[in-house]
Amino acid sequence: MDTMHNREDELRRRIMRRVWGIYVMRRLTGVQARVVILAVAAFAVLSSVSVSHVIKNALQVQGLPAFLNFSISAVERTSLLVQLCLILGMLIVVWTARDLFRGSQETALSS
Repeated sequence: MDTMHNREDELRRRIMRRVWGIYVMRRLTGVQARVVILAVAAFAVLSSVSVSHVIKNALQVQGLPAFLNFSISAVERTSLLVQLCLILGMLIVVWTARDLFRGSQETALSS
């Protein structure tokens, strides 16, 4: 009897841990969390990079291949923190755009 009770308690704990994990993941992936993470990443980049100098140099580049080369070179020559924040920001933007696109498709299909 005691073993059965222990199994039920263990099962209940495991289920509640999973429920809690799903709750936390939903909170972390919500729109507000994305905006906060994007704002923190943008702040980190803006406080570490002279954006006016980057824009000034980017405006001097002629043609798409040269611009892509300039962009890659600029990212390669910055700190790891800025690189990670740029990647994180791009991932959040792509993720949000994908969600918006999927939402618009679902809305169009349902009407």
